[in-house]
Amino acid sequence: MDGPASATLYTLGACLVVRLPEVVGADTLRRTTIDVLDRLRAGTSALIVLDLEAVTVLDRWDLDEVGDLVQAVALMGRPTAMTGVGPGIAAVMAERPERVTGLRFLPDLEAAAAYAGRLA
Repeated sequence: MDGPASATLYTLGACLVVRLPEVVGADTLRRTTIDVLDRLRAGTSALIVLDLEAVTVLDRWDLDEVGDLVQAVALMGRPTAMTGVGPGIAAVMAERPERVTGLRFLPDLEAAAAYAGRLA
C-alpha cells in the first residue's frame, strides 16, 4: 500500500514553490514544513509559494498545519504566498482567518514569480 503523497519542491526564479498533492494530511504537511525549512537554510529563496492548484480537500486540521508552516517560514525571515486556492479551500480558510495571517494570495505562479522578483 502506498503512503501519503508528498509535496513537490522546486525553484522558480526567486521562489521556492511547494506544490501540494491532491490529498494532503497532517503528516504530509509536517514533512513538508521540515523540507521547506531545510531548503531555506541552504538557499536564497525570496518567497515561499504554497501552490494548492491540485488540492481538492483541505480541512480545518490541515489548515492548522499550513498555519504552522507559514509561521515557521516567517520565523526564518521569509514571506509566504499561496496560489491555486479554489472555492472550497477558500471557504475553510474564511472560517479560520487567524490561521492564514501573513499569507499573500496570488492568482498563479507567474504572479508569484513577479512578486518574488520585486522582493529579491
